[in-house]
Amino acid sequence: MPVARGRCVRDGVAYVATLPVDPEVIRRERAQSDVVVAAISREPVAFEQALALRRAEQITGTIRVRLDPGPIGTVRRRTRECRVETRAADGKRTTETSTEVTEAMVLP
Repeated sequence: MPVARGRCVRDGVAYVATLPVDPEVIRRERAQSDVVVAAISREPVAFEQALALRRAEQITGTIRVRLDPGPIGTVRRRTRECRVETRAADGKRTTETSTEVTEAMVLP
């Protein structure tokens, strides 16, 4: 796992890790979603069928996690950015980007 050391503007050092996404995990999650949607639509499909259709997709992307420490060295904020690019069998490309920020609060 490549980890880069960066500078945080206000609190000193931040730690950043960038990783490739696992295409098989994404395919399986999407196939499971396809099964649920099909069941709701009253057109059931088996998981194996949905997964076989999803295997035709080319999936690439990255997950970037940044840890910003607080004044005493514990993690104050975690930012997780995920970018997934999908190329369907018909050549259609889609890009999904998400950002999750978790921030620690100091209680009185």
